[in-house]
Amino acid sequence: MINWKTETINTKRNMISNEHLSETVYIHKIDPSFAKRPLTTFFIEALSKCTSLTIGEAFTIVNFTLLFFCGIALFYLAKLALGDVKNSNYSVLFFYLSFTILFSFFPTNYSYDEPLQYLLLFGSLFALIKNKWGLFILYFSFSLVARESSIILLPAIALYFMTKEFKLITRILVVILPVCFYIVFLYVFMKISGLGDRTSSDFSGRLSHFLINFQDQKYGIESLFSLVLAIGVHLYFLMSYLSKNTLSSLDKKLIKAFILSTIINTVIVLISTLARETRLFALPLIFLWPIFGKILYQELRILAKPKNYLQLVNNILPIGTLLVLWSICFLVYRFIYIQTNGVTQNFLDEYLLVLSALISLHFVIKTRLKYKAIEE
Repeated sequence: MINWKTETINTKRNMISNEHLSETVYIHKIDPSFAKRPLTTFFIEALSKCTSLTIGEAFTIVNFTLLFFCGIALFYLAKLALGDVKNSNYSVLFFYLSFTILFSFFPTNYSYDEPLQYLLLFGSLFALIKNKWGLFILYFSFSLVARESSIILLPAIALYFMTKEFKLITRILVVILPVCFYIVFLYVFMKISGLGDRTSSDFSGRLSHFLINFQDQKYGIESLFSLVLAIGVHLYFLMSYLSKNTLSSLDKKLIKAFILSTIINTVIVLISTLARETRLFALPLIFLWPIFGKILYQELRILAKPKNYLQLVNNILPIGTLLVLWSICFLVYRFIYIQTNGVTQNFLDEYLLVLSALISLHFVIKTRLKYKAIEE
C-alpha cells in the first residue's frame, strides 16, 4: 500500500507511492463510508500543509507514529493488567508481530484509521480499569469518531466491566455518553460536509457485502481465512493456555469481553463489510493484547526446552503427525487459499508457513509427548 506500484502507478518504483496514497486520502475525504472518519485524514493533511512533506510521506509518518504510541500505550495497559514488566514487554512484542499489525499497510489489510482507533481504545481501556470515567468517556468518544466500529466493543464493556458494584447512573452514563457524543458529531459533520444523503445510500448498500464475500468458493474461502489470519493464532494459544492455567478476575473480564466482541464483530464483518480486509476481524483483540504476552510466553516455554526435541525425534508417531500437519498447511496455502485481489508479493505465504510450523510444533509437543515430563 505504501509503496504500491503498477504499470501506471508509481512507475519509478519509489519507496513511498505518493500518487497512490494521495488518491487513498482523497477517497477517504469524498466517499461517505470513509469521510465520516475524518481524524486520520485531518492529521495527514495538516502535517503535509505545515511541512514540505507530500501526502504520501505524511501518511507514512502519521500512521507509523500512531503505531509507535500504540506500543507505549499497550505497555502501560499491560503493566496495569499484569503487574509485570517482562510480560508487558512481551505483550507489546506480540502486538507488533500480529498479522494485522505487522502487515498493516499490505494487502489484505489496507489499514488507514486503525492505528488511531487502537491508540484511543487502549487509552479507554486503561481509564476503564482505573475507574476514571471522565477519561474513558473522552477516549472512547474520540475512538468512535476515529472509526465508528468501536461501538462493537460497548456490549462487552457494559456486561463485564460496568458491574453492579457501581451506581446505576454511573453505568448508564459511561455507556451512553460516548454514543450520544458520536451521534451529535455525526449529525453536525454530515450537515457541514453535505454527505447526509450519500451516507444513507452507503448504509443500505452495505447489506449486499455478504453476497460479495460468499459469491463463489474462492471468495468464501478467502473470507473465512481472513478471520483465521486475524485472530486464529490468538484463539489457539488462548485455548491452550486456559486448559492448564488459572485466571485472575481481570483476566476473566478481558477474555469474556474478547469472546463476546469476537462473536458480534465477526457477524457484522461478514454481513456488512468486505471480509477479505483482514484487519476488520482484529478489533476484539483490544481486550486480549494486554494479557497476551503472559499467555504466549507461558505457552512458548515448551519450545525452548532441548529435551522436548530429543523426545520428539525418538517417537515416530509425533514426527509423523508433525509432517502431516506441515504438509496440510503447505497444501492449503499453496492451492486453497488464494487472494482474490491477485497480489502475491507481500510475504504473506512466508509468514503463514513460519506461523503454521510454529503452531504445529507446539501442538505436537504439548499433546503427543508426555507433557508432565516436558515441564519438569
